[in-house]
Amino acid sequence: MDLIHMRRRYVTSHPSPTRAADSPYVQGPVEFIKLALDSLHVPYLYLKPSLRLQAGEGASFQVQYFDIDPGHLDKQVLSRIQSQASAWRGSWLIAKHIGPPTSPLWREAIAAEGVGADRLRLDAMVREMRILSHQSLRSHDSIVSAFGFSWDKDEDEFGRRWPVLIMEGADCGSLDEFIQLADAAWWTLDLALSISADIASGLEALHQCGIVHGDLKPDNILIFERKDGGFRAKISDFGSSTILSDIKSFAAGSELATLTLPGYSPPWEAPEAHGSIPLGNIQKVDVYGFGLLVCQLAVGKLDLWAPFCRCDHSHLDGTPYDLDRIDELKDESTQMISYAKQVLSTVAAPCSSNSSQLYSIVDNTLHNLPSRRASMSTLATILNADRTHHGNASQRANHDTACSIPPLPEDDVLSDEHPQYQDFSRWNRDLMLSASADIVMNWSGRCEAEIGSKDPERVARVAQMLFWLSRSILSGSLTCSSSTQALEWMVTAARAGSLEAKASINNLFSALQIPMPREEIMDWLSDGCYGGEGIAEWGLKEEFPDAYPTVLQRVRTTFCGYGQDCFGERWRTEYPIDYLEEILDDYISEHGDVNELHNAEGLVCSMTWLHYAASNGRVDLLQYLVEKGADPNILNGYGESPLFMACQGGHLEAASFLCPLTQGPSSDAGNLAKNELHHLVRFDPENVDMAARMLSEWGAQLDQRDDDQQQTPLAFILNQHGPNSEGAVGALLRLGADPLVKDYHGLDCLAHAACQLSPGLVELVLDYIPVHEIIQSQAHAIWFLLELDKYSLLVNGGSNYIDRVQATLGLLLNHEVSQIFMEMTQHSIFTFACAKAPLAVTKVLHGLGPRVSLNEFVLSAKEFYTPLMAAVVCSRPEIVTFLLELGADPCLPHPKWLWTPLFYAVSGPPEIVSSLIGVVEDTHGWDAAHDFVSMRDENGATAFDIAVRGQFFRAADILVPYKPPFLEFAFRYEPGSTCFYNTLGLAVYERRQLIYLLDILGSQTLPPIIDNQGTTVLHIVCGVPIDRVPEEEAESIVDSVTARFPHPDNANLQNTQEETPLHYASRFGNVHALRKLEEVYGNALDWHATSHNGWNALDEALSRDYQDISDLGLLARTWFRRRTSEIIALLRERGVIGESAIRS
Repeated sequence: MDLIHMRRRYVTSHPSPTRAADSPYVQGPVEFIKLALDSLHVPYLYLKPSLRLQAGEGASFQVQYFDIDPGHLDKQVLSRIQSQASAWRGSWLIAKHIGPPTSPLWREAIAAEGVGADRLRLDAMVREMRILSHQSLRSHDSIVSAFGFSWDKDEDEFGRRWPVLIMEGADCGSLDEFIQLADAAWWTLDLALSISADIASGLEALHQCGIVHGDLKPDNILIFERKDGGFRAKISDFGSSTILSDIKSFAAGSELATLTLPGYSPPWEAPEAHGSIPLGNIQKVDVYGFGLLVCQLAVGKLDLWAPFCRCDHSHLDGTPYDLDRIDELKDESTQMISYAKQVLSTVAAPCSSNSSQLYSIVDNTLHNLPSRRASMSTLATILNADRTHHGNASQRANHDTACSIPPLPEDDVLSDEHPQYQDFSRWNRDLMLSASADIVMNWSGRCEAEIGSKDPERVARVAQMLFWLSRSILSGSLTCSSSTQALEWMVTAARAGSLEAKASINNLFSALQIPMPREEIMDWLSDGCYGGEGIAEWGLKEEFPDAYPTVLQRVRTTFCGYGQDCFGERWRTEYPIDYLEEILDDYISEHGDVNELHNAEGLVCSMTWLHYAASNGRVDLLQYLVEKGADPNILNGYGESPLFMACQGGHLEAASFLCPLTQGPSSDAGNLAKNELHHLVRFDPENVDMAARMLSEWGAQLDQRDDDQQQTPLAFILNQHGPNSEGAVGALLRLGADPLVKDYHGLDCLAHAACQLSPGLVELVLDYIPVHEIIQSQAHAIWFLLELDKYSLLVNGGSNYIDRVQATLGLLLNHEVSQIFMEMTQHSIFTFACAKAPLAVTKVLHGLGPRVSLNEFVLSAKEFYTPLMAAVVCSRPEIVTFLLELGADPCLPHPKWLWTPLFYAVSGPPEIVSSLIGVVEDTHGWDAAHDFVSMRDENGATAFDIAVRGQFFRAADILVPYKPPFLEFAFRYEPGSTCFYNTLGLAVYERRQLIYLLDILGSQTLPPIIDNQGTTVLHIVCGVPIDRVPEEEAESIVDSVTARFPHPDNANLQNTQEETPLHYASRFGNVHALRKLEEVYGNALDWHATSHNGWNALDEALSRDYQDISDLGLLARTWFRRRTSEIIALLRERGVIGESAIRS
């Protein structure tokens, strides 16, 4: 929603020079979400906001007030909001939207850069979110609170949508608004100093955390009314702040480095803000701005800059002041101090304690030299010195707990530390539905721009991004692109070097029966093997058995178990393994130390000669080195022994030689780490049992968990897709490995085997699960299998994935398991599958049974009341179609609130809406479809009403041909009332909704009626109060409706109470509506019209003075009174005289 553009002069620098050139940015929506949820722990809020008031517009943000439905908030978030936000009815939360580019050059740059400019547009919001979520600041009394983030529903001029920061709203507005609305009777210097102390406390905390606000001004200070009747100031708007930890030179400790501010707002800036500022002086910019704020607070409604006002206010910079003269004043050493004291002398008694504090603040803040200004800690002490005995001292920053803002995390999609973070399915489903298009646009655009780069690292990053993008689309986590496009991106990712894409593409395309060039596939599978991708090794052995032995030998001798070339080509060329003994003779004679750890270029970590020999399986070299004094217990840079490296390569003879010479693992070692058994699958099939026994007897722990996924050797091998997995799993189970140990994600070994879609492994593991645990384990395994995404299903199953699913589920599923599953999840297996599982799995389950009634209603905390409801709620269009073909009833309502699947469907993919209505019409005809669309819930709303109110217009468009009854009077004004209104009446506060409905009605002479009292849409839009919607929105609504119904006969339309639109505009204080009625209808407008009780428009306006508004916040009360005064004055200008009714 557009907001009124406020004329503020704000000087910006693009891009911001306040960060190092090589410091990380948040590049787009994915990185923003990851930062918010994973690093800063800022929650996603699923909100259905009702916009209320314009809160303002700054350089970086558009700001709107709104209220929320608490039912859509997490309990912890709701508790935090209720504990920190004011309880006044006139105060709301604030939504901070990323504002449009303000200058033509900035707009052109964004258009030219495309998604490359996303990082710059997100930068201010990222900065604000990082600051407000910082542990030392998030609960500070003098810093505004952020509660979470949401996602815009409306696209900007570039077709993009952005995150929205949700914050507390100030019931008294900004400091500028507060000063203007303040009553002279209670505006005192004590109050001014109290607010100043709050600001000082907030700035002190910011500075101790290494943050410079940089744009202090009255608009960026918010005022809150306290429960005791006092006021609290909070600092807001950190979009132009500087986070010192982001500056590379600051991290290096260079106080001589300089930087420029991202922006500032004349005339509130420090004199040095115009140029480069030494890093050691940067915080003094805030000190100067604080001094100016204190002066403005002291003079109250007087303008601090009044002597510098221009006679001509039409200057290009948009300010009413002569900024050049103000700059000259600031540049002189003490001239600003003298000027400030002169202004303060008009409001402060010369010898009072207040004047002493004010003058001390001025002396310590407004010198032109930053070095002559005090710190914020000193200023806070000055201001709090005389306040503690009043019980209202500001919260002071804690010197012991304050700490710097952590730098932005490196966001490397190539990192193997958290390889699953790009799996978008783990993030909130509503968030992904909202942000899908923006994620796809950003990532695909960035990939397209860099895929042809000559920088190998960039190409590798692009390849991995395309892989995750393709995978997420195929899995259904991202919903806005086709599978065809996703597969094209997968091929591009493989060709650009993504190992995951290379390893999976064979199975993926085989499952989808799409041919691929065999030569390219063989190369990709080979590369996948070298990269440690087990699925590639399985595919290579199946598809290219002749090539497999050669590739396997190279994997064993060259690559570590992590897909890394252990020693590198340079090392192998310089020290060829076949000539190593001769080389070592010379090396030992020259250096003597055979146990030296080498750190040569190309080594993945520091290594010894013994590690080199072990990784190649050369027992002869191992014997030679041990004879020369090599220590078999020496560890490489990763903490791995030569024995470990021999096991990584599956070299049985080398492992057999080293085992007796290597100390067993410490029994009290508590660290998570892979042991030698994790690589058991590397040994030849005929040697697996021998290797397992040998390593177990040596001391390798059967159930030791690794440090990545906390997987035991058994679970780790089950996840490798390797061709030798069954042999290794069997060997471990026979030795006593526990199949019930769960990993980090809660999967035991049966669940791992089930998710691999390997009936052989499932059957093998089942034989070793204790009888009393087996049903529970089977139910858990089915649960995880049903949550397996479509991509994993296709890749794990390959060309026979459906047969493998059927065989796997056939081994796990029985009546007892179904009962346990119901107890665990509160849903039947089939219903759960309809909500979670791919279509193929759902179809297999339906065939296996046990049969579930498609139309039996079962209570559910997740709204999975029936299989069809589950599919609709989880936005599963293909499952919906399948269930409708089976005979699921789309008309089945919730027994209490009467929602059918159609009510849930309107907020999801439009194709679900089409499917639901289509099956009703195809089965029972158009009339039945009309009745289906016209069904109402317990509150009287139809699915069409829900679609319009939620602005799901694509869904609403599908419903329109079935004539939804949105003009029927179905909603009570209040409980017990005999007055009812329709959907059109509901929509009058949202212009898009109202215009949408009026467009459906088409051209009409008379405005449609919105209630059973004869009130028309013209009445009700004139009665849209400015305290319900942003002022520009309210004006736009009035303009749109009066333009549609301009006939003079509409000027004085009366409802059953004989009230005209003029009465409504006056009653609700809509001055713009009054003026618009006069403009459109001219002399036809009857200013003196009276209602059935004898009231005219002025009586309605005067009655506002008698309304109880005590439960409104200060700002809301003031706005209410001002609008009342303005409308009374306007009516009296038109000659309207109040009737006797108002006086009686």
